[in-house]
Amino acid sequence: MALHAKYSSGSRDVDFLLYYINTLHIAGLREKKQEVLLNIFHSTFDLNSLYERDYWQIYSTYDESPVSRQTLFVMDNMDRFIELYGSKESVVEKIEKLSE
Repeated sequence: MALHAKYSSGSRDVDFLLYYINTLHIAGLREKKQEVLLNIFHSTFDLNSLYERDYWQIYSTYDESPVSRQTLFVMDNMDRFIELYGSKESVVEKIEKLSE
């Protein structure tokens, strides 16, 4: 797969990562998708980066863990995320969806 080769060679720009993760998601390659997400949201990932729209988009679309560092950070800073991304419903909906 050409995308896998590009990822393996070190391509990490956010547009590519979004496309790659979406492709893995559509293809049902859940384990590979999780591996890529763990590489993005690694243990030293600066959680303040979630305030950037691109990282928010990756998190809000693909992170499925109700107890990830990212989710806990969003919960602790929910007012700021609502301020940035407009709709209280979209931020709260993400957290509620993870709690199901």
